[in-house]
Amino acid sequence: MNTLLDVNIAIIIPFGYAFFKSWQKTNQKAIELEKKQLENVNDNEFIYLKVEKSLQKIFIRDIIFIESLKNNIKVKTIDREIIAYKSISSIEKELPKKKFLRVHRSFIIGLNFIDSFSPSKLLLKEFSIPIGRKYKDKVKDVLGYF
Repeated sequence: MNTLLDVNIAIIIPFGYAFFKSWQKTNQKAIELEKKQLENVNDNEFIYLKVEKSLQKIFIRDIIFIESLKNNIKVKTIDREIIAYKSISSIEKELPKKKFLRVHRSFIIGLNFIDSFSPSKLLLKEFSIPIGRKYKDKVKDVLGYF
């Protein structure tokens, strides 16, 4: 009887281990696929801005910075510059907090485009953006400046 149990255990354990490893690989692939799909969804996020008499679609991933111009905003993207009728505080509410940061009363920046920064200004591509006194502590916290 003991010999029969030993044979069964010797057969069951390797099959169980192989099954577990196969399940683990499949589960890992499913997790990676879900992450890629979530990244693609985030890359396709966009907003519509009213420019003159039409609405223009702007992808969030392309926004370098947004500047306030009294009742309008200037949105600088990778390939164009748009002046839209909207307040900077209202567009700040629409933008994802993880990708954008208000650094001045008149500026919101895209965190992906920061080339360098100091306590008083940020360099985004070829643009120099000032940091307001009111926003300095938050900018230091987000960017990890000591």
